[in-house]
Amino acid sequence: MAIRNLNCWDILTEAGVALQASGLWPDYHALPSATVERLSAAADRAGYRAPRNANGSRARCFYKAVCQEADRRRKRLV
Repeated sequence: MAIRNLNCWDILTEAGVALQASGLWPDYHALPSATVERLSAAADRAGYRAPRNANGSRARCFYKAVCQEADRRRKRLV
């Protein structure tokens, strides 16, 4: 399933990730391990596959893609 077809806000909320006061998402490496496990499980449910030439884990790539899509949708609403 494509990232644009997912409800990114729900995925991030269920994983325990909150938008910071500065309007930025927290750094992936600062997330607690339980949050990373929930992101990995969400990637499994979505059938997400990291790009072949990706640097980093599948959960990190998924987090980046979901945050980017959530930012795109937030900017459309403003």
